[in-house]
Amino acid sequence: MESPRVVVDIAELAPWFKRLERACDHDLDGHSVLEIVEGIKSGQFLAFVVGGTGLVVVEVLEREHRVLNVVACAGWGMPRWIQQMVAFLQQLATDQGCAKVRVQGRRGWIRVLQGLGFTYRASVLEMTNG
Repeated sequence: MESPRVVVDIAELAPWFKRLERACDHDLDGHSVLEIVEGIKSGQFLAFVVGGTGLVVVEVLEREHRVLNVVACAGWGMPRWIQQMVAFLQQLATDQGCAKVRVQGRRGWIRVLQGLGFTYRASVLEMTNG
């Protein structure tokens, strides 16, 4: 399996746009695909291709401690690359001096990531107003 690589050219994201849109529908920070693209261009976000078909977009947040926050994760054939992605995120967090890796997303991620060292911490409830 190919090593994770940083996305340098925004055009490389094209195969993931539809999947990023779906991921953005469940993003608690409310990022759109356009905001993610702009964030990558500006250096606020880093994007990496993992396992050839997975894409993970991250940022480092300064809270009470540094946190590697997964802004978006998308792709196909996840069982082939999810373990590689988690190991990569752990190493990236270490390299960036982060105490934690944080992922927000659909309920399915709980099932996938709990077996890989993540702990479920919160639920978010929303109501449409008006």
